[in-house]
Amino acid sequence: MENDISNCNEQDKDYLKGQIMAYYDTLTIMKSQAELFDIIIPPLKEDRLDLERYLTLK
Repeated sequence: MENDISNCNEQDKDYLKGQIMAYYDTLTIMKSQAELFDIIIPPLKEDRLDLERYLTLK
């Protein structure tokens, strides 16, 4: 994904960053809902996602 962001024009970068934020928001909602309904989920790779790193790529 980093290469996709780094190798495209500014408008496409904004689109990809928005897409990353949407995925992150969706995963956050799913994780909070799982906690609410006492669903035990294993640690996910997304927990290690450094959102700031992706959103500040140039």
